[in-house]
Order: sequence, then structure tokens, then C-alpha cells
Amino acid sequence: KDVVEVSPKSLGFLVRNGMNISDVFRFGVPFRPGSLSSDQLNKEPLRQIFSTIFEKPIIVHNGLFDLMFLYQSFIGTLPTSLHNFLARCFDSFKKGVYDTKNIFNSMSNNDNGPSYLELVYHKLRRENN
Repeated sequence: KDVVEVSPKSLGFLVRNGMNISDVFRFGVPFRPGSLSSDQLNKEPLRQIFSTIFEKPIIVHNGLFDLMFLYQSFIGTLPTSLHNFLARCFDSFKKGVYDTKNIFNSMSNNDNGPSYLELVYHKLRRENN
């Protein structure tokens, strides 16, 4: 059986902000992690949405963990090495993966400096005004 783990703190936040938790379980979109190649799993609406998204370029900012989560949720078990993981990402995300943190760092010679997204936004906005 599927196990759902939730943080009481997160649920409290959602309820305080108007979410009806009963509706989440009654009307929520069903999802089970697994390979995109599974016919049974591919009938799930959320999986169909992500199958379409994976046909587009993937844009992230410092997104290694995000990519690992997407891979494990929709493609399969994570490879045991970073090298194999990256190789499989190139195979899985056909239109490419673009990390704006790496792009910013390489364009601004910012090898070890801070490059969180808000800083990048304000820095580029200042430069272009």
C-alpha cells in the first residue's frame, strides 16, 4: 500500500491559509513514483503532464537536487554515481537542462561568489538599467 508522510507543521500552514485537507485526499491527483515507460503509471494525469514537460528544455537554478527528485519520481532509481546520473539526465531530458546559476557564474566570472536567484536578478537588473 502507498504510504503518505506529511509534516504536521506543513499541514498547519496549509490549513491556516485556507486549504481544505479533506479535499486534497478526496479530489487530489493520484501519483506513484516510477518509470515513465510503465503503461499503468502513464495513465496518471500528473505523469502525463510531466511527460510533456520533459519534452521541453528544463531550466533550473542550482537545481541538482531538483533534477534528482524529478529523475527518481518519473524516470527510475537514481544511479549510484554522479557521472552516470548526468549521462542518464542527458538521455532523459532531450531538449537539455540549463542551470541559470552556472550560466550566471560563467558569464560573470563569479566562480565562488554568491549567486542565489534574488541576487542574480537584482545584479542583472542594475546592469541593464
